Amino acid sequence: HEHACLPGTRASLLKTINEWTMASHSLYLLIGPAGAGKSTIAHTVASHAQEKGILGGCFFLHRDFNDRRDAHLVVTSLAFQLAHFDFEIAKNIRNILTRDPDLTSSSSLQNKFLHLIIKPAKHASVEKKNILLVIDDLDALDNGKFTNSDSRQAFLACIASLESKLPSTLKIFMTSRPETDILMELSSFWRCSVPLDTKEAQDDLKRYVMSCMVKITRKYRYLDSNWPGSETILELVKKAGGLFIWIHTVYLFVMQRDASQRLKTVLSSQPLGEAESELDKLYIKALLDHPDMSDSVFSERFQQVVGGIVVLFKPLSSFSLDSLLKLAYYSDDIISSLQAFLHNTDTGVVRFIHPSFPEYLVDKKRCKNDKLRIDKLLKHRELAKACFNRMHEMLRRNICDLDSSKLNTEVANLDERIKKNISEELQYACQYWAYHLDSMSELDKETYELVKQFFQDDLLQWLEVLSLLQKMKFTLISLNLALDKLEVNKYTQPLTLAYDAKKIVHNFYHLIDQSAMHIYDSALLFTPQQTILYKTYFSKWKKYIRILNGPSLQWSTSLITMCEGHTNWIRCMAISPNGLIIVSGSDDKTLRLWDAKSGAVIGQALTGHSDGVNCVAFSPDSSIIVSGSNDGTLCLWHAKLGTIIGEPLKGHNGHVICLAFSPDGLKIVSGSLDKTLYLWNVKSGAAIGVPLKGHSGQIEDVAFSPDGSMIVSCSDDKTLCLWNVQLGVAIGKPLKGHTGSVSHVVFSSNSSLIVSCSVDKTLRLWDAKLCAAIGEPLKGHTGLITDIAFSPDGSIIVSGSYDKTLRLWNATSGTAIGEPLKGHSTHVLCVAFSPDGSMILVSGSSDKTLYLWNAKSGAAIGGPLKGHTEAVVCVAFSPDGSMIVSGSYDNTLCLWNSKLDITIEEPLNSHSDEVVCVAFSPDGSTIASGSYDNTIYLWDAKSGKAIGGPFNCHSGPIRCIAFSPDGLIIVSGSDDETLYLWDTKLGVVIWGPLNGHSDGVRCVAFSPDGSRIVSGSYDSTLRLWNTKSGEPIGESLKGHIGPVTCVTFSPDGSKIVSGSTDKTLRLWDAKSGASILEPLQGHSRQVTCVAVSPDSSMI
Repeated sequence: HEHACLPGTRASLLKTINEWTMASHSLYLLIGPAGAGKSTIAHTVASHAQEKGILGGCFFLHRDFNDRRDAHLVVTSLAFQLAHFDFEIAKNIRNILTRDPDLTSSSSLQNKFLHLIIKPAKHASVEKKNILLVIDDLDALDNGKFTNSDSRQAFLACIASLESKLPSTLKIFMTSRPETDILMELSSFWRCSVPLDTKEAQDDLKRYVMSCMVKITRKYRYLDSNWPGSETILELVKKAGGLFIWIHTVYLFVMQRDASQRLKTVLSSQPLGEAESELDKLYIKALLDHPDMSDSVFSERFQQVVGGIVVLFKPLSSFSLDSLLKLAYYSDDIISSLQAFLHNTDTGVVRFIHPSFPEYLVDKKRCKNDKLRIDKLLKHRELAKACFNRMHEMLRRNICDLDSSKLNTEVANLDERIKKNISEELQYACQYWAYHLDSMSELDKETYELVKQFFQDDLLQWLEVLSLLQKMKFTLISLNLALDKLEVNKYTQPLTLAYDAKKIVHNFYHLIDQSAMHIYDSALLFTPQQTILYKTYFSKWKKYIRILNGPSLQWSTSLITMCEGHTNWIRCMAISPNGLIIVSGSDDKTLRLWDAKSGAVIGQALTGHSDGVNCVAFSPDSSIIVSGSNDGTLCLWHAKLGTIIGEPLKGHNGHVICLAFSPDGLKIVSGSLDKTLYLWNVKSGAAIGVPLKGHSGQIEDVAFSPDGSMIVSCSDDKTLCLWNVQLGVAIGKPLKGHTGSVSHVVFSSNSSLIVSCSVDKTLRLWDAKLCAAIGEPLKGHTGLITDIAFSPDGSIIVSGSYDKTLRLWNATSGTAIGEPLKGHSTHVLCVAFSPDGSMILVSGSSDKTLYLWNAKSGAAIGGPLKGHTEAVVCVAFSPDGSMIVSGSYDNTLCLWNSKLDITIEEPLNSHSDEVVCVAFSPDGSTIASGSYDNTIYLWDAKSGKAIGGPFNCHSGPIRCIAFSPDGLIIVSGSDDETLYLWDTKLGVVIWGPLNGHSDGVRCVAFSPDGSRIVSGSYDSTLRLWNTKSGEPIGESLKGHIGPVTCVTFSPDGSKIVSGSTDKTLRLWDAKSGASILEPLQGHSRQVTCVAVSPDSSMI
């Protein structure tokens, strides 16, 4: 198509765009269907801007090239062009990259856009009155189907959230097809549709038709100069339906041969219809008019060649396509005869002239001719088989004849060797075989045999080629896709080899990446000798080095990943409710997301906090992560995209220590060192009302009631406070009764009762509705009470103590049930009821054991669960109550069968420091653990085997971890001041580190719908995060003057409650992040926990 509009065409539209460049609006979105001429208009706008000296940069996205679909590349490319455009901008970008050299490689999309485009543009030279950026074809952005990042959604969210920060001099012109997500996300932009049926549009088309006809008459001298006549030109204009691509396709079709006859063919169609319908008619006429189309041989070749090009994930040259598909003829013959639709580019690759043509060919509703319609599933199967066959034929050990002792970078002529020995089609096969395999509906027997052959014969040589090509990123993506396909189709034979392949990549990734030949000389050598992979491949290379003494026999239970990880302590971690993602928060000020199944990092570190991340939580629907930080803010993150939602939630003036989502996911509550809680609106990121003040000491814990109507907070001021979530006010006065710091509070399942425990060695039962103590303190323990829990039906309370016992209490009367439960030989540190209602409970102790108990009889079920060698500090039941996981100071986890009171496996010993938090995914299939060694591990709950980790993107101890409600995302918070969001299915970081806190993240919570996360931090702030984009929602929620110790959302998701060491709770509007009312003051010491009643009326 034309690279610029014909002179005199599009005059009104171009005038409107020119006027916009001088108006106050910063963003312009031009909408139009495929073929309407958007790219031509974009070229013209850029050309005019260049002439006026205001073109800062342009980027034309393209579906055929992966590197031209990446949103990160759009930003960095525009930044590079801006630096050339203006010296002051260049100087500013240089200073930014000097301070943060990793910005271009490891930062979030929003962070890059802010620091590489928006901020530098504000410092442009004075004479630069306007700067125009042009971005064409937004809908071509990668949607994440075959990569680990949905860069399209991330880019849209980035543009939408940063619109208000654009300097008035910076203008961004964009084009796109009218696709729903783009129209919704960019709904506030100055938007205009390409006119299709106006008189001016028809006149423009007429000019274009006439220019095309003139070119045809110049080629065919026998045609009259005024051919084909004004009536015919007018008919063509009408049939085009406003689409320039229709005219362009007619031109190419007629230009090939027999101009007059072909033009008659075009015009001999049915009455006029819609634009797309007319385009379809043109395509079918042009194809059926091909002189050989009726020939069965040509029709078969059309399907092979054109069908292959349709499903390629990267364009190939015709020569490479011939070789890949092993065609017995030249595809160039087919391509040259279809010049109206295909062309060879300057680089030799074959491309469709316009994307509307392949879209037509694969659409059953549009292309109804069986000879022409392309069956994508069938073509993907053919391409998959072709890839496997070419790899099997062409792969060999040391394919480039290298010195095995050298690193890849030490081979001076490596590029020449690659060009000579690794053909274009082999490179394609090695990179994309798994994508074609994944695109098949099912695995047929023939393809299965090729998959099996690949894993048995070609696996290591495939790794060698990807190492040489510097394409190691394709290894894990390909293996994960292959494993999914093998598992779904229940083909078990190659599965073991595939799992071994994944293990060898995880364990030796950096080694293989640096030296292709060390796959054989080192990686294979140190592969455990009883694995199928070792037995399959070592015999082929047995003439080489072998281990004579002390070889490993099986893979260790750890699954080492190659992510760099946090750079400081991990303070917190959370597994998404759907069990798919882990998020971690760290003292390195970031969050990271991890895939709960594979343990792979998802995306980049989530940056937004300016201090360590203390706490993280997933929203109930797993879509949002919230993190709290020592910077006094909370950040909300899109769990899927890993982008911050809005700005950090500011309100606290002390570390955010704790936070929680409301059960409905609409609100977040955070607690802080500043003695207040804030309630936040998840959607807007604004604080709801004013800080909740009532405590006179640091808030230790906050929680929403299950019905979402209340929040309860407790503090080291010896009191509890109840808060009305809707009103953001204290319910009554602080609940006094304890004589020491209140360390923990829990709501009963019906929101009517609260139980608290204190360092005064007592429990107290409270009526949540009357806001009054029920009876006297529950006395019986002679040591510090460490943990409390309600039974699922709310009838029984269990407490554990330093006095080595557990006690059961009647929740109605507040009286002890039977005698103390004795069995542990030292401190009882944690207790939990099975959630299945069976009245089985588990306890963990510093005596290194767990006990199972019958809560009805008070009797121990079997003996102590022995397996740990140091104190047991955390335990959790699986959702169905069948399993227990425990974590210990001995750096291990143990998995137990709760019915048989035996360990399912040996202690899980992958952590190198104390395991301080464990969690089951909502479906009970996965366990996540966080440790002072800065890592997170994922474990298969059935086998006890590590299936992911160490997630070492955090640089500090993990303080909190949570699954999103749907289990798709995990959020973690750490002393490194960050949170991370992880995709539990893909095994990659969604977003992270989420920076926004200036100190460690102490607590996090998901909103009930999973769309947002609230985090609390030692920096006295909370932050709300959008789980879909990973972006903070609003600014930090400031209000606390001490670390935020606990946060929670109200069950309806509309508010957030936070508790802090400042002895207060704060209530926040979960939508806006605004503080609701004043801090809830009443506690005399720090608030350690908060909860909101299920009806969201009390805290």
